Amino acid sequence: NGKRVFGVVPFARGEPLDLKPPTEDRKEKERAGPASQGGTGGKDMETKGDAQSDAKGKGAAKGDAGKDDAKGGDAAKPDDDAIAAARAAKKAAKELEKKDKPKKEPIAKKEVTVDVLDIRVGTITKAWEHPGADKLWVETIDVGESKERQVVSGLRAFKTGEQMIGARVLVLCNVKPGPLRDEMSQGMVMCASNDDHSLVDFVVPPVGAVNGERVSFVGFEGEPVETLVPKKKMFEACAPKLKTNETGVAEYDGVPFMTTKGPCVSAL
Repeated sequence: NGKRVFGVVPFARGEPLDLKPPTEDRKEKERAGPASQGGTGGKDMETKGDAQSDAKGKGAAKGDAGKDDAKGGDAAKPDDDAIAAARAAKKAAKELEKKDKPKKEPIAKKEVTVDVLDIRVGTITKAWEHPGADKLWVETIDVGESKERQVVSGLRAFKTGEQMIGARVLVLCNVKPGPLRDEMSQGMVMCASNDDHSLVDFVVPPVGAVNGERVSFVGFEGEPVETLVPKKKMFEACAPKLKTNETGVAEYDGVPFMTTKGPCVSAL
């Protein structure tokens, strides 16, 4: 029946005795808070708690400061409008500098004058009909060089063979050599004509002028170019001023064609 008997004195059965020392209930102690632990310990905990709060506060402050710094960095970075304004200001300054800078005067283009032409006294030694053109003569002319020049001239309508051979003429010697209807031409015979070009005649040097003498023009002392470049049209620039006066003297802009023996003339 649940009872034990020792000797003659019965007693009721109880729970076994727990002889271990009592243990503190830590959870209960924590719930009780600092007040249950005594004065000094409570102050230490409070101080620690304040320190933790301060630490948290500082952390928060630091975080806020970081945000402010980030915002400040964004503010310091120039936006697109500021960049565009700076570029516009720089461009305006350059334009102003260009306006203030004195402009260079354009170099005046040198006028082409008669002294670029190499015109020499010559004598036609031979002449024959051009084999491929009925209006052209082919002639050889002595212009004082070691070898006579071959020249093609459009004079068949105005001069006979007899009039060509032995004629004293002026030859433009620095034209660019080239073939005319397959015949090489190394010069141009200088002639005068009437207004409608129905009459053409030689410009003739004075008696005594030697072959090879260069024709001169007072006031035009430059040296002739080696070769008249067709693209530059140097002869064409001079041609409108090449005329004969009322006495037949050949002139450039009123200045006579001169040799050491006098002026050159034409019957036209």
